[in-house]
Amino acid sequence: HPDLSTAYIERPGWHLSEVLVTMTASAGWELERLDTENGLTYEAEFRVPGTLLLVENDIALRIVDDGEGSSIDARSLSNIPLHDFGTNARVLDDVLQRFILAIEATAPPTSDL
Repeated sequence: HPDLSTAYIERPGWHLSEVLVTMTASAGWELERLDTENGLTYEAEFRVPGTLLLVENDIALRIVDDGEGSSIDARSLSNIPLHDFGTNARVLDDVLQRFILAIEATAPPTSDL
């Protein structure tokens, strides 16, 4: 999806991962995986219903903390064997917009843990 770019948020990765957990739960999406190896890079996977009947999108989201803030990258895969008519890109854009709004609606942490 050429219109999407890496987002950069001036908050620590651990905080963004907590917002992601809350956002996916409130949206009713099952967070299938949230891992971190070093406390600076977080990788999450979850499934989001698509806009086409019986289609789901597997979302993979990565948060990388650089000590000043965090970058957010995401990709999505539809479980449809043929052309998805652009719905995959729209779903991914919607997920990222929801995540950004959830971050903005959450108070920044008062410490960096």
